[in-house]
Amino acid sequence: MYFDYEVKIPDFRHGITRKTIRGITYIYYAYDHKYSSDKHYTIPKNTTIGKCLNASSETMYPNTNYLKYFPEAKLPEMNEKSDRSACLRIRAFIVIRKIIAEYHLDEIIGHLIGKDTTYSLDVDS
Repeated sequence: MYFDYEVKIPDFRHGITRKTIRGITYIYYAYDHKYSSDKHYTIPKNTTIGKCLNASSETMYPNTNYLKYFPEAKLPEMNEKSDRSACLRIRAFIVIRKIIAEYHLDEIIGHLIGKDTTYSLDVDS
């Protein structure tokens, strides 16, 4: 998952590479090297740390690996407000309520544990 803010691509001469896949430029970080005695050179172990929308850009959208390998990086302030609509948040509640009503789960649980318990009050509300 990529975050919705841009950060500057780390300025390392060795270890940061770019790879373009289907028009999107991904930023990779070589976190380790392993020497291959058969091939007589080192093979880097890479992981993606972000993606650029523009290949010539000096900023990227980071992912969780960026936070793992660059914990001291300065990040912009996080917004507490969600960009999602309130209609999307209520969708799960409506689906669960419909399942409870169709299968009469509130009545079944009421018979098993009693009608005056806290659980039945929560389900009925």
